[in-house]
Amino acid sequence: MIKKAGGVFQTDLSVQQVRYLGLLENVKVRRAGYAFRMDFDEFMAKYKTTISGYPEFQPDSRRGVEQIMRDNGARGYEMGRTKIFIKEAKTILAIEDKRKEYVDQCASLVPKDDGFIWADKVWGFNSRFVRMPLNFVVGGKGFYYFSKNGKVEHFIPCEKCELISFNDREGWMVVTSSYPSKAKDEPDIQISYLSENIYSTEVENVVELVSRMGYEIKTAKANMIPEDAQDQQAYKQLTKMVVRGALPKANNASVNIPTCVPASKCVPTDKCVVQ
Repeated sequence: MIKKAGGVFQTDLSVQQVRYLGLLENVKVRRAGYAFRMDFDEFMAKYKTTISGYPEFQPDSRRGVEQIMRDNGARGYEMGRTKIFIKEAKTILAIEDKRKEYVDQCASLVPKDDGFIWADKVWGFNSRFVRMPLNFVVGGKGFYYFSKNGKVEHFIPCEKCELISFNDREGWMVVTSSYPSKAKDEPDIQISYLSENIYSTEVENVVELVSRMGYEIKTAKANMIPEDAQDQQAYKQLTKMVVRGALPKANNASVNIPTCVPASKCVPTDKCVVQ
C-alpha cells in the first residue's frame, strides 16, 4: 500500500521506481564512459583558481584547461574539440575540493557585515598602483580586490559601478565607477579598475550574479584599456579631482588567509546569492 506522507521513505517502492526508470543501467553506462564533460571556456573559468600561484593564462581556453589538469595531476580524461571529458568522478571531485578551499579562503576575507558570492584570481594594480596578483571577490555590497596576504587594495560599491568593459582575446576587464567632482563644470569623475587574466565567461558570471542582487550594470566589449586604468599618473590625477571622502576607503587590516571561515558559514546580506 502506497502511503503519501512527508518524511516517509518506502524502500521497496523506491527500488521499484529506480528499476522501472532504468536508472541503474543509466549509471552503469555513464561510469563505463566519460561521466563528466564541460566546455573549455566554462571549465577554465570555474577551475583556474585551483592552480598553484597566480599564473597568467593565454587567451586559449583549451591550453588553459590542459594547464589546470596538469597542475592538479589529473588522469583519466580526454580533450575533445570544444569540451573536456573526464572518466572518473574522483578526478573532478579532487579539483572541486581545491576550488572550494580557495573559495573558503576568499570568504574569510569578506567583512562580517557583507556576504561572499564569488571569487577569482586576477592580476591588477594595488592601492599604490603596483601591478600584482589579486583576489577579485564579489560580495553582497560590491567588488573587493584583495592582495595575497588579505589586504583590501580596492573596494567598489555595486551602486557605484556603471560599466564593465572587457576584451576576451586579450583577457582583461575594466570596472568603471563615478564619483562627485570638485570641478563645477564636471559633475562626475570616472575611475577605472583593471583586472587582467579574466575572460568573457567569468565576466558573464559577475554580471549575472550582480543582476541577481538587483544591480544592473552595463557591459561592453572594448579594444582599448582606459588610460587611468593602466597609468599611475592619470589615475592619481583623476582621484585628486574627486570630492574628498567620496572614494571608498580600503581597509588596511590584513587577514591571515589560512584561518578560513567556510563559505557555507559566511553570513550573506539580504541581497546575496552565494555560489
